[in-house]
Amino acid sequence: MKKFMLVLVSLLTLFTLAGCNRGTAYYYHIEDQGTRFASKDKNGVVQAHLYRYDVTAKDAEGKEHKISFTTVKDAPLKMHAWLKLTAKNGEITSWEQVQPNEVPEKAR
Repeated sequence: MKKFMLVLVSLLTLFTLAGCNRGTAYYYHIEDQGTRFASKDKNGVVQAHLYRYDVTAKDAEGKEHKISFTTVKDAPLKMHAWLKLTAKNGEITSWEQVQPNEVPEKAR
C-alpha cells in the first residue's frame, strides 16, 4: 500500500508540474511607440487608452517570432527598454521590463 501511495503521489506531482508550464519567453527591444487607440463601452464612452504593438521578438535561441500585444497604459512603453513577453497557447499572457543583462545573448 505504501508503494502504491508513493507512486500515486509521484505521478500527481509530475502531472501538476507539467501543467504549470509558464509559457515561452520572447524578448523585444522597444523601437517604436506602438499604435494608440481608445477602448470604448457599448455607448461609445472611452474607458481607457491602449497601445498596440506588432513586433518581431526573439526567443532564447534567437529565433524570430511575429507577436502582437496590447498594453493598458496612458503612455507608450519606454523607448529602448527590453521586454520579456511570455506566451502560452499563442497568446501573450504577461510582459515585464527587464534589464539588458537579463536578455539571453542570442535574443539580442
